[in-house]
Amino acid sequence: MIKPINFLMLASCMALQGCIASGYVQDIFISPDYQRTQTYDDDRIIAIGLLKESDQTSDMLLLGEKYSYVIHHGGQELLSVIQQIPAEQRILMDNYPILFSFDSDTKFRGILQFRYAVPLDDIPKLDQQKLKQLGFHQKLILDDAQGNRHTYLYASIAFNGTQYQGISTDLIQHKMSQPYPVQIAKTIIQKHKKNKVQSTAGALLMPLAIGVDIVTFPIAFGVVTYGLTHSQSPK
Repeated sequence: MIKPINFLMLASCMALQGCIASGYVQDIFISPDYQRTQTYDDDRIIAIGLLKESDQTSDMLLLGEKYSYVIHHGGQELLSVIQQIPAEQRILMDNYPILFSFDSDTKFRGILQFRYAVPLDDIPKLDQQKLKQLGFHQKLILDDAQGNRHTYLYASIAFNGTQYQGISTDLIQHKMSQPYPVQIAKTIIQKHKKNKVQSTAGALLMPLAIGVDIVTFPIAFGVVTYGLTHSQSPK
């Protein structure tokens, strides 16, 4: 006589074998979908400006050697930091080359982090308030070449925008003396279906042309330096 628990196990095994034979259990062992980021292009930012339409300025504009990038969200914050803080006092943190991550064929996003070059203890209180208004809320402890620790303020600005065709360099009034390299990456979704991997990256469409006037400024992102190292995670 078969014991009840053994009978249940035997019945379960027989049912599973039947499902496998009939193909109903295939999806149980299929790996889930996953995402990966793939770099597929690069560019170099050569100018910073604004779109100009009917005597009114709107979005921030980054002009590259290949493409143009209109910043919809975060552009005002970026431009305020770049225009109001001297270039030698704002340092790009771990943003070289700058990464533009595309979620679709023309829509991208990214993050730029700026560190104020002067240690916090050496910044007058009035200037500290101004920096906080510009987004420098976070603190970072770094070691200098002599092993001394200093506390610095930094800002992390997220942005997103749309990619367009590049424009003729003859239309650019002010170019940066130091172009900033950009890596263009796209999120690739790999779908597993019946043990076959299918990519859903989609076709990369050509960017649209810009039909408005532009104004560029004699400014740059900031200093790129590797002279200091992290000694403590950001607070």
